[in-house]
Amino acid sequence: MDDTERGDALAELEFQKAIFDGLAAHIAVVDSHGTILSVNAAWQAFGEANGLRDKQFGVGVNYFSVCRAAVDPDARAALKGIKQVLSAARPSFYLEYPCHSPDEQRWFALRATPLIGYPSLVVVAHENITERVITDNRLEAQLRASAVTTAGDTSTSKQLVLLVVDDNAALLKVTADFLARMNVQVHTAADGIKAIELLDSGVKPDCILTDYHMPGMNGIDLIRHAREQVDDIACIIMSGDPSGEIISAANLSHCALIQKPFELRDLFTLINQTTGSSS
Repeated sequence: MDDTERGDALAELEFQKAIFDGLAAHIAVVDSHGTILSVNAAWQAFGEANGLRDKQFGVGVNYFSVCRAAVDPDARAALKGIKQVLSAARPSFYLEYPCHSPDEQRWFALRATPLIGYPSLVVVAHENITERVITDNRLEAQLRASAVTTAGDTSTSKQLVLLVVDDNAALLKVTADFLARMNVQVHTAADGIKAIELLDSGVKPDCILTDYHMPGMNGIDLIRHAREQVDDIACIIMSGDPSGEIISAANLSHCALIQKPFELRDLFTLINQTTGSSS
């Protein structure tokens, strides 16, 4: 990037910053050398709350150097992923990582994407996902406990085929293991893209059980893609939103919602109801 391009980019960043300031994620714009060019209000507020004394809130600091100096393997993974975005080796990068303070446990999701119109700049956004992780951890514990009490119950008369999609590996395994014990043929995918690959390969589930919040593609988009192949296939969305607005806003038929956290027995009952199988 020459001086003229850099000047144009900085002017554009002033406009972009006004937009970024309205977002809850902590956002920094980083150039190809790793220098932080701009940060948003949420980044500044997080810095102030965590004792950052830099009046520029990191602007001018080399983000890559900070990652290299960190002993945490997540920092090295972030550095590699961001550089891959800058080199166009990948369109985006996503990483979930812990960032605990002395007072509380916290988890964040890092997402890096090119700044539109300026491929030599990358937008690095850190979003607090603590509430979701705590909910997932609580659900995992409940699923493991429920799996013990319901083991051996194979009341369904017809073997169902389910595609289970969740980016939380632990929850995916516990849910799939339970359903397999309930005489369900289970296919699993860690995200929406991998689920589509399974569908394209010929997997034909009776029902898709999917998390809503996933990187790259959410559960609603996955269901819409699946229904391009199998019209009105039964679907169940797992979500922490109890209102049901996710489904109603998407205008999806033959689609149920189960609120996290849930009991495995309740999930199995809902699967039977949604697919019309006997229980």
